[in-house]
Amino acid sequence: LLSPREAGLSFDEEGLRRFVPLGVASGIAALVPGERVLDLFCGVGGCAIGFASAGKRVVAVELDVGRLARARANAAIMGVADRISFVRGEALAALSGAPTLPVFMDPPWGRHRDRTSRYRLADFPLDVCHLLETALASSPLVALKLPWNFVTDDLHALRADVEIDDVFHPLLQTRPFVRIARMRRRA
Repeated sequence: LLSPREAGLSFDEEGLRRFVPLGVASGIAALVPGERVLDLFCGVGGCAIGFASAGKRVVAVELDVGRLARARANAAIMGVADRISFVRGEALAALSGAPTLPVFMDPPWGRHRDRTSRYRLADFPLDVCHLLETALASSPLVALKLPWNFVTDDLHALRADVEIDDVFHPLLQTRPFVRIARMRRRA
């Protein structure tokens, strides 16, 4: 559910399917500490806008040129473009050159066959485990956006210190809108 202001934003089909409404993005922003954040796979900018609206400076990374242009335009519509640096690039490359910032990842989930079945790490169309380990090598905190029906045991098997938070849409309190897995760099 988009607010009337969000309804004027620019989407492509994938961007609309993956867009995070501002009410949910604000809840996600509250889970990521600090004044700055690296947003990987920013898409059309939903979470980057949420982070910026919460007062954070954001480096938003997206490989798709069209989605990145839409993210930039959407940030301008929402009045937060001055708080976001948009970068076209791949997630792994952005991690290798990034300063030590908290990292938020919203990787593509792929087209899951059945919304009633549980979503697993192996269902991601890319190697999320490698991305997580790479991010945790330099970042104090990594937050990973997951489908609401994700099998959290998959992440707990990978790392015992994973914190899972459910984020609800302000108008839809019946089930979580998304889950956020937070991991900290080991000392």
